[in-house]
Amino acid sequence: AQSLKVAELTDSIEKIRLSIALSKNQALELVLNVMDAGKPKYSNDKARNLAVESLLRDDKLYLNNCDELSRKECELRNEQIQLEYLHNQFRAYLAIAGMQGVK
Repeated sequence: AQSLKVAELTDSIEKIRLSIALSKNQALELVLNVMDAGKPKYSNDKARNLAVESLLRDDKLYLNNCDELSRKECELRNEQIQLEYLHNQFRAYLAIAGMQGVK
């Protein structure tokens, strides 16, 4: 059951990361399509990156996804710790059972 929780959280995190990447790509596409006198307005990487960051600061979906990603990653770390604890406990019981079988 614990392994399933970890797998579900991992899947959820990947979906959020994809959504974040999509938001970034859409913002970049908007920036790349901005023209000034027939020429791209943001002609260098630094200007493009600043414009994309500016757009993303106002994108509620992007901001919510970033917050959700942080929460899910923290939750995943906690679940992974619990899973490791259960694995260690299981190994300890196996060792005890093995010692009992030797007697």
